[in-house]
Amino acid sequence: MPAKYLTIANKLQEEIFQGTYNGTGFLPTELEIASKNNVSRQTARNALAVLVANGMIERRQGSGSRIVKQKKNIKSNSIAVVTTYINDYIFPNVLKDIQHSLSKKNYAVYVYATQNRVDEERKILQNLLQLNIDGLIMEGSKTALPSPNIDLYQQFEQRDIPILFIYGCYPQLKKHTSITDDNLGGGYQLTNYLINKGHTNIAGIFKIDDLQGHGRYNGYLKALTDANLSFSDKNILWFDTDSREHLLNDHHIFFDSFCETVLKKCTAVVCYNDEIAYYLVKTLLNKGVNIPDDIAVVSFDNSQLSELSPIKITSLAHGTRRIGQKAAMQMLNLIDKNEVNSETVSWTLVEKESS
Repeated sequence: MPAKYLTIANKLQEEIFQGTYNGTGFLPTELEIASKNNVSRQTARNALAVLVANGMIERRQGSGSRIVKQKKNIKSNSIAVVTTYINDYIFPNVLKDIQHSLSKKNYAVYVYATQNRVDEERKILQNLLQLNIDGLIMEGSKTALPSPNIDLYQQFEQRDIPILFIYGCYPQLKKHTSITDDNLGGGYQLTNYLINKGHTNIAGIFKIDDLQGHGRYNGYLKALTDANLSFSDKNILWFDTDSREHLLNDHHIFFDSFCETVLKKCTAVVCYNDEIAYYLVKTLLNKGVNIPDDIAVVSFDNSQLSELSPIKITSLAHGTRRIGQKAAMQMLNLIDKNEVNSETVSWTLVEKESS
């Protein structure tokens, strides 16, 4: 539960956005805020300090708390792109597509990485609010969890800076345009593919703190249910952003228990992405498991890792028009005030050796 002063700060900020104080341009006094919320003046003071730090108000002794009018941006021909990672996995190609498409339209592109951490995301957003950018292409951090940064996104809204989400959008910000993969459909497609190959006991590895993992898990469950196959919680390995680091540093230990218990009774596994599948294949081969005869492995993204794997991995590929290209085009439309709709991108199955 957030501290009381943060709750009050968020409430005041929401009232500012709604124009509650447009008539006077000032917030209530410390005493009025304390009385209205049944808290001490110090708690009210702390709440106002949050708004000062966020650039929402100015406080002067004897003058009260004046609401700062947010400046409208002067067109700068610059766009910020914030993703979870920059140099890892599929992100170099996504960023290359975005930069190539936008540079052709004479836009400078500033790229940032959050490492899928909400605290790092907050620092980046605060810095961007100090810059003059025309738009923000954003991959949210830990999108399956409540975001503590909604207040900063609201400041972008107030300044009329368009935001385009890629891969995952926070539920609280669904009104913004987004380009996402059909994760539920993809989970269903991969699982149904395995079912059609005769597999009835299928395991899954999914990411718990991002919405993509939830969607893929839901598709996996739906395919099993539609085929009248049973499923078990014990057949699922959940991982999060922090445990991903463990995976990259020591995949044999990361997968050991899962391989020894779950995968000895399952004949196939749906992996969250090629990165997971790549390290799982290496672990299984090290244990003497034959792929795909003993166990089939399928995953998402059809990345370079699916080709570099000792056993090439059957994987879902993104649509013919890649997300990076789509994101650049949609952002330009948003900047030009054209009507833009959110888009869900379907997958194409690329069958290889692992299934």
